[in-house]
Amino acid sequence: MKHILLLLIAVWVVASGPPVLLAQNTPFSSPALDSNCYFPQIGIPGQIDTLYGTVKNQYLGSGIKNLGPKPDGSYGNLFIENLDANDHYTTSSTIFQIQSGSSFNLHQLKTTRQRLSDNTQLGSGYILAHFRDRSHLDMFVNYNWRIYWADDQGNYDSTRFSQVSTNIRGDGMWDPHVFDWNPQAYIAHLTSDSVDDIVLGLSSQWTDYMKDTVFLALYSGGSDRALHDTLFEDTSIAICSVFALKPYNRRITKGDFRGVGREDLLFSDDSMNWHYFKNDPPFTLEKFAHAMLYDTLLAKWQNPHLQYPTEPEALGSYLTMRALPKPAWDKSVDLLPVFHTTDDLNLGIFFFRGGPDFGSHRLTLDSAAYVIRHPKNLDPFTFGSDYYWPETLTDAGDMTGTGNRVLDVTARNASGDYGWENFYVLGRGLDERIDLFDQVQYGFGYGDSLTVNGDSLEDYVTDLSWPNAPNDPMAPGGLKLYYGTKDIPVHLNSKFADVQRAENRASESLVLAPNPVTRGWSVAMIVWPEAEEAEYKVYDMLGRLVDASPIRLLGGAEEQRIYLRGLVPGTYLFTIIGSRHTASRRFVNLSETSGSSGAPTQNFMQSLRDARDGRMAPASVSPSVVR
Repeated sequence: MKHILLLLIAVWVVASGPPVLLAQNTPFSSPALDSNCYFPQIGIPGQIDTLYGTVKNQYLGSGIKNLGPKPDGSYGNLFIENLDANDHYTTSSTIFQIQSGSSFNLHQLKTTRQRLSDNTQLGSGYILAHFRDRSHLDMFVNYNWRIYWADDQGNYDSTRFSQVSTNIRGDGMWDPHVFDWNPQAYIAHLTSDSVDDIVLGLSSQWTDYMKDTVFLALYSGGSDRALHDTLFEDTSIAICSVFALKPYNRRITKGDFRGVGREDLLFSDDSMNWHYFKNDPPFTLEKFAHAMLYDTLLAKWQNPHLQYPTEPEALGSYLTMRALPKPAWDKSVDLLPVFHTTDDLNLGIFFFRGGPDFGSHRLTLDSAAYVIRHPKNLDPFTFGSDYYWPETLTDAGDMTGTGNRVLDVTARNASGDYGWENFYVLGRGLDERIDLFDQVQYGFGYGDSLTVNGDSLEDYVTDLSWPNAPNDPMAPGGLKLYYGTKDIPVHLNSKFADVQRAENRASESLVLAPNPVTRGWSVAMIVWPEAEEAEYKVYDMLGRLVDASPIRLLGGAEEQRIYLRGLVPGTYLFTIIGSRHTASRRFVNLSETSGSSGAPTQNFMQSLRDARDGRMAPASVSPSVVR
């Protein structure tokens, strides 16, 4: 009887919840997943690596942020908080800079402790910018309106700061909650193309609250700013009574939406209207104020299906990143807000395309270039009512090495004792099926992309809020490192990739880009009739085999990064051989690599002439499809 009862309980668990809850990232099939969805595992080299805190209240890993490349172009450092087990989160939050790059080792981190005291409140938000020059990346902290000045090595110290203040007052101080309830700042190239300026929104505070007024204040950057203990506004304007600004505060996000090299600003209010400031020179606070109040980019009344979210964690979530495929000359970023709707989309991440004409017309829900819907739209059984999606949106970088960035969308269950990471390949591979799936027991956090080895794929590190116990506020925390890999499928979407023409020419096709190859690798766009395990071979122009390797084909259109190992400069033939299909493409290798065995010794200029004249490999190795 006992065994029967246990069996019934097991059957009930399987029937009532997602199968992914039963084991650590067990692979499964679902219409919401790519057919070749990647399930990385902890403990397998090159898949997932972890590091856990050692004491309660440590909260290891909070505050992860990539500081960006250094002025010399080398890999930038990361901020990671609470690596030191001797300083707990409840007493002080310690911030470290971590060296990234090919020497990165999660278990032997190269760290530099930042001398920032707990009252810096980095958790409330900060912005890194070039307030003085292009060589120093300084830090503006939202909580206390301070600029912490980086030293020549890029480190920060609580004793090296300037207090940002204002001459605007009533008979009290001022209220900074104009740009969001968590005070924000607009920091960008405004009056200069070389250093960053700051615009703050604030309101005067009077005992007679009817006199309270909303102001905008401009603080310009410059080489002398770090010499001042206190920085006051260069200029300010009063724009309206606090009662005229309805609703009172504005959420803001910035991005180079038009690809002009200057970051514009987007304002959203609690009525779900958006306003838009085009950052065109010359900058004036008057133009900024007009945009903030009147330049409507998205109007609620024009989007009748738009509704207030039923899941508060998704309220106002948006991300700016290069998400949609663009020509090389277009440097714009795209806008990814989360919307709840009353139609069949219900809840989705909307992709609005950036570009030169961004802001020239109003946005509507049906003008989105694409929408990733909640996974329950594809699989309500597995991703049903207890799958709170999305929690966070993060740009995870180019984890596939194909130039298509990856989006990490987190989810959790109602009790918070399980979380999930849902990774979507964007760009030419954008669709609403999950390409990398991982279960995260007892919480997840925010992450950032980085580079940790020499494979030229970007990697991704995120923090674990509660790795050891459900809903435990005294948890030690942890770090989780996902390695970039070619095992993440990059199925091309014909909506975004020019694959229809190739599919119409023949049942299989192959294109390599870049070609000529200059860095030892190229990206292969492959159209293949079926999924199968195949092999690629590389021949020189004398028909000699110089490289070969297995290759996994997904079926349909896809992209894969191909490493061309040990090839001296010359012209080669790259051939994919499957069970019933073959495709080839000629390429020129201009990269200098070593370690070649059996590499061609023919004259390099002759190989270029062969490529120009269209000469192919000998017939004995000539493929059935050559383009």
